[in-house]
Amino acid sequence: MSVIYLDVLIFTNFIISISFLLLTKKLTHTYSPVFFTILGAIIGSLSSVVILIESTLIALVVKILVMLLQISVCFKTKSIKKISVLSLVYFIINISYSGLCIIFWNIFDKKLFYIKNLTVYFDVDTGMLIGLVIIIYVIISIYEYLTRNKFDKFKKYTVKCTISGNEYTYKGIADTGNALVDYYYSVPVAVITSDKLYEDLKLKDENYVLNNKLHLLPCSTINGEGYIYVTKPMRVEISDGKTSKKCEVCIGISHQENQNEKCIFNPKILI
Repeated sequence: MSVIYLDVLIFTNFIISISFLLLTKKLTHTYSPVFFTILGAIIGSLSSVVILIESTLIALVVKILVMLLQISVCFKTKSIKKISVLSLVYFIINISYSGLCIIFWNIFDKKLFYIKNLTVYFDVDTGMLIGLVIIIYVIISIYEYLTRNKFDKFKKYTVKCTISGNEYTYKGIADTGNALVDYYYSVPVAVITSDKLYEDLKLKDENYVLNNKLHLLPCSTINGEGYIYVTKPMRVEISDGKTSKKCEVCIGISHQENQNEKCIFNPKILI
């Protein structure tokens, strides 16, 4: 490869970056608004210029630093732990993709694309590249859909959680209809219907709610549009009687008279 067009380099790597971010979101079940996903992909695409750096070590350091930045921006987090986990998943995807490219690079006698410093420059039709990315994403989405729907909503689950220092246990129901994601913490929301929890958290007292980091989240119910109070528990563990899993979720509190206590969660948090 003797000539690299900068606009083609950045555009194709924007497509790749946004694909990697979407895959990271799906594999880790982490929410990210569309705007910040696109912004993260733009940051990632600009890192493709490391292909022009001669020193592989310097290029790798720059690539990692930019990756940490784009993960932080995309997923709106400053948590070192969360950035580290998401970056590791993103890096593994990147390495796997680069490995596949190297295999095809040798098969096609080093034609069609050029690889250097974990960056790929495609010398192919851009429409073909976009189409390939879409096909891969659709395949992964179908796989995730089939995996989610293998869960039996009538299976018995037990949900144990620690909220404000108190332990609570509820009957758990896996339901893909619960697609709530908390906009503040960017994690799925498990909805608990419990008069006792509603009273324990003093949700009738607005001052208590504000001082204990509870917030309102818009939601849709069979009765129409509404809001539920949401909090970040200290611990949530879901068990099916054989295995148990600690889950990173928020808890939404629903207050309905004459309703049995239960917790409804999306089965994707168990994958």
